[in-house]
Amino acid sequence: MDIKLLKNEGFTLSGSGILRAFQNEKMPSLDLLVREAIQNSMDARMVDKNFVKEEIDIDQFDVKKLKQFFPQIEELLYLKSKWGYNKFISISDKNTVGLTGPVRISDIEGTNWGRFLSLVQGIAKPQENQGAGGSWGYGKTVYYRIGIGLVIFYSRIQDGQVYKDRLMACLVENEKNENSILNHVKEYNTKTGVAWWGKKDEEFDNSIIPLENREDIENILSCFNLSLYEGEETGTRIIIPFINEKKLLNQTTLGNIEDYNVPYWCKSLEDYLKVSIQKWYPTKIMNLDGVGGFWNDVNKKSEINPWLQLFINKKEFNRGEMLPLFSTIQDLYNYATKEDFDINFNVKDKFITIRKVFKENKPAGKLVYANLTKKELRMLEPDNEESPYAQINNERIDDENYSNVIIAFCRKPGMILRYSTDDEWVSGIINPNKDTYVIALFIPNGYNEIEVKDNSKQYKINLEEYLRASEEADHNNWTDIGEFNYNNFQRIDVSNLRIIWKIQKGIKAVLKEELKVEEKEIIISVGTVLSRQLTKWFLPKKGFGKKATNNRLDNSNEIKYNMNKKVKRTQLELKSLEVSRENQVFKRFSIYVNENDLDIDYSFKVVTENEDIGANEWEENMNKDFPIEIIKFEIQNIIYKNGTIKEYNMELLENNDMGISIEKKKTKISNSFYGFEIKVLNDEITNINGKIFYKIKDQNVEIKIEREKVNINEQ
Repeated sequence: MDIKLLKNEGFTLSGSGILRAFQNEKMPSLDLLVREAIQNSMDARMVDKNFVKEEIDIDQFDVKKLKQFFPQIEELLYLKSKWGYNKFISISDKNTVGLTGPVRISDIEGTNWGRFLSLVQGIAKPQENQGAGGSWGYGKTVYYRIGIGLVIFYSRIQDGQVYKDRLMACLVENEKNENSILNHVKEYNTKTGVAWWGKKDEEFDNSIIPLENREDIENILSCFNLSLYEGEETGTRIIIPFINEKKLLNQTTLGNIEDYNVPYWCKSLEDYLKVSIQKWYPTKIMNLDGVGGFWNDVNKKSEINPWLQLFINKKEFNRGEMLPLFSTIQDLYNYATKEDFDINFNVKDKFITIRKVFKENKPAGKLVYANLTKKELRMLEPDNEESPYAQINNERIDDENYSNVIIAFCRKPGMILRYSTDDEWVSGIINPNKDTYVIALFIPNGYNEIEVKDNSKQYKINLEEYLRASEEADHNNWTDIGEFNYNNFQRIDVSNLRIIWKIQKGIKAVLKEELKVEEKEIIISVGTVLSRQLTKWFLPKKGFGKKATNNRLDNSNEIKYNMNKKVKRTQLELKSLEVSRENQVFKRFSIYVNENDLDIDYSFKVVTENEDIGANEWEENMNKDFPIEIIKFEIQNIIYKNGTIKEYNMELLENNDMGISIEKKKTKISNSFYGFEIKVLNDEITNINGKIFYKIKDQNVEIKIEREKVNINEQ
């Protein structure tokens, strides 16, 4: 293919500027890719189709063959593949119109660049159709952040009675990076970091246009074992070669993908993209129940509510595979939009009304919500699904850090903009039951008309347009705006509307009223709070047990012990959940010793609504074994006041020479090891570090560990 370089002239954008323009460093690149690509596909749906077919392919590709189509940089591409950038991601759609419009900038009429030029050559050129994905145009830059910056765009369109194929490639890279490709080819280094590949334009010598010959295009697609659109098919395929799978997956979580606590879907591209699409498009993915028409008050006609058919590596996604949170969001959406939808859990809905904003005082939208138990969210045996927060955040975070209230919201394209868990949307809402999760979805009434006065003139906009303008460039939140770009040529003052703030206020009022409980004074000791916290740390997260692995080997040097921690009384602190080489579950622990508190006594108990049940009482009354059993204590080392550290790495036995003793507490009936009493015999000891091994017999009950007695005054 022939090359065209972006020249460094005047106000020309650079690769570094383009990549920096989409300022979302918090969300993983793979999520940004999913949100942008599918949103563009839904926006490009053919008007007579009620679904969009999305196909994602991930695999190795023929590097040697592909690099021949980029002769100007072929050796550098081959080198990139040797550095681990040896896979590709392809995202294609069908039942869509494809990349329509002119292929030359000189053919643009007015300000409408068309889909092809806007995507391939027009950075920051937003779509202009009402209700489209966004108003910024920077979302498309995410394609260049996934791999080395090289992206191949292939599309087939219908132009009258003729079908046309188009293929063009674009490279966007940080020209300031010493490893950038164009920097190493003096002939093509224009200091902009942007280049295109296609065929020479016969009308303009210094320009290129897309390949149109099907045989030429097929040769390029064959490098990826991909095929041409056939027959009456139209659509767009975006191919991103030279990706580094491990690098992309490491961006999905705060930890490393080898960590045991990382959910399974963060360990393969196929699984992650499958979950990411569920997360951001639960209202659309395989949602045949949601198909139907809705009345457009503005255009006075019925519109189709399309669904999304998903294939990953040629395999169709099954709705039964959906994670519980996202399946719940889909059910809430269907309940809110269809009168006859049958739902299998208790749901409530409420219109969110804003006074004196919308014409005829119509509601701003509908809030639909449910308060679901762990069982309903499939977090218990035998499913052991991850908690809703792990499904949102890709990491197993203690749910006690949250209020167990989750609010999602979306607008017309169907993408969830945000899952609010700890921000201004949920602040002040308290779910008193820590064993349930309030899942809420807000669906705006986008066709609501807003009458705005500015400089004695009257303007009409609708809520969908206002929300679109109020989104940040990454479509990840709504924020009230001061000015509105009316019809793309006049800015009007809307600072007094404060629609987003009023919607937030209305949602909070509904959920606070729903969750209100009788206020009463509750006194909980510090020790009890600590005990309940320790309980969460002891039990493995839901989803544990599907595959035992040894992701962290025994290495005492990995654990940093706080030798200077001062405590009012001897304190037990538990570390992260791990699995031994023998596939035994254990927690590392530290005992911080107070010289006036040398006798500690801990026992496991079952938590019920009325009272906590001890091990012996449980076995006597329930006629079955106590649901958790300690297997052994292992002492790694003991630290003394003078800084001396003695290494042991052995099981703590009742008779030992460590300066500590243990008495195991066992049930009378089953002789199950349920608690322990440790006496510190040497008051020079400050830290005891080790492991506690245990097994869970029944995860359907809640367990806590509680200190039985305290020998010093805590005041």
